Amino acid sequence: MSLLIDAATKHQAGELAEAAKLYNEYIEKNAESVEALSLFGLCMQGMGNHRHAETLFSKALSADNTRYELYQNRGTTRLQMGKLVEALSDFESGLSISPNDIDGLKNAGAICIKLNKFDRAVLFFKRAFKLHSDENVIAGLAYCLSMRALQAIKEKKFSSAIRDLNEAYKLCPDSWEIAYNLGNAHLKSGNYLLARRGYEDARKLNRHSLDLHCNLGITYERLGFFSDSLKSYDSALQIDSENHEAKYNKSLLLLKLGQYQEGFELYEHRWRTKEFATIKRRFRATLWRGESNLSGKTILCHAEQGLGDTIQFIWFCSMFDTSKTRVLIQCQSSLIEIAKSMGLNAEFFSMDEELPSFDFHCPLMSLPFAFQYQPDKNKPRAKYLFSPKKKTAQWDSYLVSEGKPRIGLVLEGKASHTHNHFRSVNAADLINMLPKDVDYFLLQKELSLQTKELIKNRSDIKDLSGKLIDFSDTAAACVNMDLIITVDTAVAHLAGALGCPTNVLLHYQSDWRWGLETKMSHWYSQMNLIRLKRNGQWPDIYEEITASIESML
Repeated sequence: MSLLIDAATKHQAGELAEAAKLYNEYIEKNAESVEALSLFGLCMQGMGNHRHAETLFSKALSADNTRYELYQNRGTTRLQMGKLVEALSDFESGLSISPNDIDGLKNAGAICIKLNKFDRAVLFFKRAFKLHSDENVIAGLAYCLSMRALQAIKEKKFSSAIRDLNEAYKLCPDSWEIAYNLGNAHLKSGNYLLARRGYEDARKLNRHSLDLHCNLGITYERLGFFSDSLKSYDSALQIDSENHEAKYNKSLLLLKLGQYQEGFELYEHRWRTKEFATIKRRFRATLWRGESNLSGKTILCHAEQGLGDTIQFIWFCSMFDTSKTRVLIQCQSSLIEIAKSMGLNAEFFSMDEELPSFDFHCPLMSLPFAFQYQPDKNKPRAKYLFSPKKKTAQWDSYLVSEGKPRIGLVLEGKASHTHNHFRSVNAADLINMLPKDVDYFLLQKELSLQTKELIKNRSDIKDLSGKLIDFSDTAAACVNMDLIITVDTAVAHLAGALGCPTNVLLHYQSDWRWGLETKMSHWYSQMNLIRLKRNGQWPDIYEEITASIESML
């Protein structure tokens, strides 16, 4: 026994190598001594020999598995070895024996955080918090609540994320990161007033976060506080004058406000943002920004985003002097035929076709910047796309209406669209309010199962999706309508470009190209914009829609 005492004395004095020799000597004679195995394990742990320490603690546990400190010690050793799962198991075993061990609870919670098991981490830290709410426990609980919330935001579980962040913020009211993440959760859930509160609280604690100012700018814009929004973007740019995200967000607001020249200039920064970097196309040819003379040159104008964007901005190709410049236009294959109806002296290619050589290239949505677009001087024509006469006649014969008004409907956009929840109406409510004695035709290629179910009992609503092969078919159907009622989709742009009478239903959070409050579209002369009032509901504008239909009867 004196040998063990000598070993422990050396151990306590920090003479670990000498202590190890004595522990080893003692254990050779007393292999089942739990006390000696435990002390020797702690000595090896102190010397950094974690593998040997783990073996010693394991032997001690084989002899006596009722001592919680053995599990804690082996768990600590395994944690230092990077054996997180095994370490967690040890801490949990120790806690089953001594459930109020504060260090064990904190260690188990910390490991769960490292393993991204935030639900379990929260449970451990909440148990620790009830026992002893010191600074480390409070910080640990707030952190794992925040991390669980961030995971929930990614999964679009906003209510649970907000609940966790509110709890974390009560624990750490001086944390700007928690306030900022709370703002993010509210922004993504669409509660802009609470998002504003979160961001403004965060700004009081930290005025130097670029992302904070950008997100606050988005929030102000969605609340209709446009001057505050611009100030927020400018604050972000004061932190980083070349920040492309801030410049891009600012460009969208300027364009919405009708400040096209500055807006389109800043819009060029989209290619340096995270959103657009993945779709940027790279060519050996020079990017045309309007400064180079194109006489005797060849330029490629290429689609970059959605079908509606292509339809809207392909008009700008008509501004080239094709007598001096060879123009190549590359767009989505479904738009090729209808795009050719513009009558441009240009060559058209689909996105996967091999291209001839060219000197310059320009994305379609960069053309307004390159041409220094000014709305007062350069307004699009009332009609610049045309449906072929033969196909138009074919669709006229197909769309049997018995003399009733023909009305085309688009009630929803693609579910995959980032802002589809802003633009798709409640199809059930609108369909139920549609007047009778009218023939309705659904002009969207893809119908949700819900919409298909809704029209089963409406013989006056006909689904055309199966016959709309490409946009030339959609165009032929559109020009045979007396009125088109659509949400903000490619069909809205197609109808506008065809000069069809069109009502576009817009959420108050509508896209920049529809401007603010105006009832007429700047881009299409035959288009009427029916806007949802701020904080209103879609049914609020259904009466206006039905009134426009009834006026045709």
